[in-house]
Amino acid sequence: MSGKPLYFLQTLGCPKNQVDSGYIEGLMESSGYDAATAPEEADVCIVHTCGFLGAASQESIDALLELGELKKRNPAMKLVASGCLAQRHGPELAAEMPELDVVVGTRDWPSLPSALSSARVGRQVVRIETLAPVDYSELEFRPTAPATTYLKLSDGCNFRCAFCTIPSFTGDLRSKPVSLVLSEARRAVESGVQELVLVAQNLTGYGRDLPVRTNLSSLLRQLAALDPAPRWVRLMYATLEGVSDELIATMAELDCVAKYLDMPLQHVHPATLRRMKRPYSADRAHGVLQRLRAAMPDLALRSTFVVGFPGETDEEFQTLLDFLPAAQLDWVTAFAYSEEPGTVAAGMDGQLPLREREARRRAVYAAQAEVSRQRNRRLVGREITVLGEALSTTRDDRTVLFARSEREAPEIDGRVVVRGLARPEDWLDRFLRVRVTTAATYQVGAVAVVGDVPAANVAKNVGGAGTPIPTRESATIGAPPETLARRSAVRPLRMAPR
Repeated sequence: MSGKPLYFLQTLGCPKNQVDSGYIEGLMESSGYDAATAPEEADVCIVHTCGFLGAASQESIDALLELGELKKRNPAMKLVASGCLAQRHGPELAAEMPELDVVVGTRDWPSLPSALSSARVGRQVVRIETLAPVDYSELEFRPTAPATTYLKLSDGCNFRCAFCTIPSFTGDLRSKPVSLVLSEARRAVESGVQELVLVAQNLTGYGRDLPVRTNLSSLLRQLAALDPAPRWVRLMYATLEGVSDELIATMAELDCVAKYLDMPLQHVHPATLRRMKRPYSADRAHGVLQRLRAAMPDLALRSTFVVGFPGETDEEFQTLLDFLPAAQLDWVTAFAYSEEPGTVAAGMDGQLPLREREARRRAVYAAQAEVSRQRNRRLVGREITVLGEALSTTRDDRTVLFARSEREAPEIDGRVVVRGLARPEDWLDRFLRVRVTTAATYQVGAVAVVGDVPAANVAKNVGGAGTPIPTRESATIGAPPETLARRSAVRPLRMAPR
């Protein structure tokens, strides 16, 4: 035992919260704390909360209540609520949960160590007043996983969509300086990370607020020029209005940019989009999709839709259903509209019954399922590069490797199931070549072809490009790479939409 006080950090919500939690870990450890493996042994328990939708807020509240019960048995423990729910409902949380010692919001969590020092029995510290930019240059960036990490480019959003609460607790767009993004990316790649997943509330808005105006296309070129360079750079949370011809050309040109784009459209009927206050037209959506496909025929596209929005007619909803087979999106998430306090949409006429909203959400998934199956069937017979992520045991007690290709983002998309490896555990956090043999809605099956090793100047890489992989059927082809130590627990893949 080190003798240092211990902290336990529970992170809820989106990948941007995961990035912030890495900074919080660094803050706590630089302030003299060590990480606890369980809340029962911690001197400080922190819940980095989500407040996007009612269900996410309730999950955060439940986590705080559960730790509050633990505090009743250990009154010396300090309990912290940080992040989005804390920013959105900080005073209410503090008033209704006296067991909370500290409440810090989306821009105030860097002051957590000093807030803990100020907290006393019977005296809560609540810091949610400011939405001033966070100075990330003073914080330690930590990759969120061994081979893949989320890299947050900005906070906040300048759009004011009628259904969305995010600007109310994150503020307007605030981009990180280019030099800082490149520094964090370089640190990640030098530590062995091979995939950078770029995230933000509005990824394609990056740089327009900086003193020297820039954009995402320029940043991608600078990331590609890093030495060593990342193997994959993945774009998440792009907004349609920012997907310019320049960005499309850059994505098509740069090998390290994954041929994948997450672009939440929310809807495609013009009347619905107007009520949502979305900053584009349905015609523009169709035009951008056509240009993306023309430049990158194998591009994997993900989008998100909100159904059951106030006033959504049967005709408007049918327009969305008809759009899905025409657009040929690879992955789709559908949300049943949720009335969020403080949003314009919550006060609109024409609120649909909850049962109808859920029925429409299910209808979207039913319509999209056949599209996703068709998109996956196109891969059968092809060779692709995949990144090993987790292990699973089949009914006949064989171990298979769960992996992802360029077409799948971490946690939210489908997966590639690689069978027949003699030692699948040797390919965790490693790239390999596989041939796709089967296809279903949310996954494809594959068998290994040849090894495909990450950049040669990354210390943990062994072997060489084209190293044969021993399979159960032919274990004498060649020696596998030495087993790589896992630095984090295997993450379960969530096949259900978030």
